[in-house]
This record gives sequence, structure tokens and C-alpha cells, in this order.
Amino acid sequence: MYAAAQRYTAAGLSVVPVRLTDKLPAAALLPKNGAGRRVWAPFQVHIPSDDWLRQWFAATDAGMALVCGRVSGGLEVLDFDHHPPEQPQVCAAWAELVESQAPGLVARLIIARTQHDGRHVAYRCAEIAGNQKLAQYPTTELATGKPQRMTLIETRGEGGYFLVEPSAGYTVLQGDLTAIPTITPAARAILLATARSFNTATATITAPAHARSGPAPTTAPAAGGLRPGDDYNARTTLAETATLLARHGWTQVHQRGAVSYWRRPGKPGGWSATLGHLLGKFFVFSGSLGFCGKGPHIGVHLTQTGDTLPDPGTAAERAL
Repeated sequence: MYAAAQRYTAAGLSVVPVRLTDKLPAAALLPKNGAGRRVWAPFQVHIPSDDWLRQWFAATDAGMALVCGRVSGGLEVLDFDHHPPEQPQVCAAWAELVESQAPGLVARLIIARTQHDGRHVAYRCAEIAGNQKLAQYPTTELATGKPQRMTLIETRGEGGYFLVEPSAGYTVLQGDLTAIPTITPAARAILLATARSFNTATATITAPAHARSGPAPTTAPAAGGLRPGDDYNARTTLAETATLLARHGWTQVHQRGAVSYWRRPGKPGGWSATLGHLLGKFFVFSGSLGFCGKGPHIGVHLTQTGDTLPDPGTAAERAL
């Protein structure tokens, strides 16, 4: 462990000791701040000296984590969790989508297996952010029966860290963690957009209180009828929706099984939405496209934004 820590720091990577039981920083080994608390914050700014490495790893059973962010040259990692049997490992499917948009990009990245058969995908970039949840799925809390969300894919960026070999259960499958590649912000955007396409947990979007003129919106249909979007989804096939999207300038750029990936008009590359991934619906990743936030949107956004579609000549368009 000590020798590995020396290799990592020599490669410009900051490291910290962590407990393998809960992946939290090994507080007993860390320095104290002015208030007397043990903290790992100094190593988010400075790479630890060899004295620290020897104290942490030469004669303890601590695990080792790489610190993300500027201190490690713009290091960021995509963390793919594995929650069988509800959720299989999706890293391979994600890699296939990335390859369809940026051939050769995945082969440049560092990929490691985690202790529970998850995946870490590491890279450096001049533009990164803090930790972000990219894809979640709905499930039920066993103890209470209440609905909850589980994270499927997230990032570890500025202010985050991730465990690495030779910590028990962590193995590099592709590449070398002492030679992490630097990718462009455009390439990073592809990695994150493809990861977000695996999200199946949506939230009800409501207008701010000061913008509402009546009662708060509800997810329930009006008395005696369906919501327009529910009515549309019940009467329209994915093929008809695809035809509608194409008529209004959207381009299908990829197909994976029953799921198709669509690029908005005017976007030079990548994609902006999926069709068929989330309960057979059209799912838009960005709230900047005239849709009401992130979520399934066919039949919803016109009443929310006041937009109109030109020449509503088909039954599907009239339903909108």
C-alpha cells in the first residue's frame, strides 16, 4: 500500500486513507484543524508528503482513495453502482452509447472494478464539477414501504474521492491509474449525457409559489378525464412519436434495443433525449429546450410554456 501511494503521488495524484468498512476517511490517521477535528480537507489542496504516506499505509490496514479535483490535475470519476437483482451493471451499455458518439473515447479511459462489482471510470479534464448524481431508479424502502430513489451512476469530482487498488476488492480492468488521460470538455459532456440517459427516476415539476395563480399543480388527472400527456401516451405508439419528432427537426442518432436517442434541432453532436427508455416516454435531458424541466414530456410542454407547433396536421399533433 505504501509503495502504491508513492506511485500515485509521483503521478500528481493526492491520496487519503479510508476505512474499507464504510468508505469514510480514516479519521484517526488524519491531521486536526484549528477546532481540533480530524479532517482530510488539506489533501484536497495539497498532495500529501511521504511522511504522511508512511504513517498511513506502511503499518496500518487502511484502504486508499484518490482525491478528485484540481489537486489531482482535474481528476473526475464516473461511479457505476451495481444493485442486483433490481439493477444490473450498466457500464457496458453506457460504453456502447459513448462509442456510438465518440469512437475510441472509452478505450482511452481508466476502468476499474469495485468491491461490489461496480465500475469506476476515471479521466482528467480542465472542466469538472463537484459530485453529481446522473442516473437514479425508483424503488421501495423495505422497512417502511415508502418510495425512494437509488443512485445508479454518479460522479466524484471536486470535494470527492474514490477507492482504488491495492485496497481490497478494487482492481483496474483497463489502463493505468498512474497515467490517467486528459479529455476535452466536449468529450466529458458526452460521457455525462450518456450516463444521464439511464435515469428512470423522475420528479414532479411544480412552478415556484410566487408564479402560481391558482392551486398547486398535482399529478392526479382532472376529474372525469386524463391529463393530455397521459391521453397521448395511451393512444400513440413510439413509431408515431418518432415520426412527430422528425417532422419538427429532431434527428435519431442511435438505437439500442427498443430505446432510440434523439438530437434536438440545431445541436451539432450528441443527443438531447431518449424515446422508449422511461416507460415508453420521450425523456428530455435539458430544461433549456422549452420543456418543463427534466422528465417525460410528450403532451405536457405546450400547456406549460405556451409554445405552438406549426401545421398540426396529424392526429398525434392535434392531441398535443
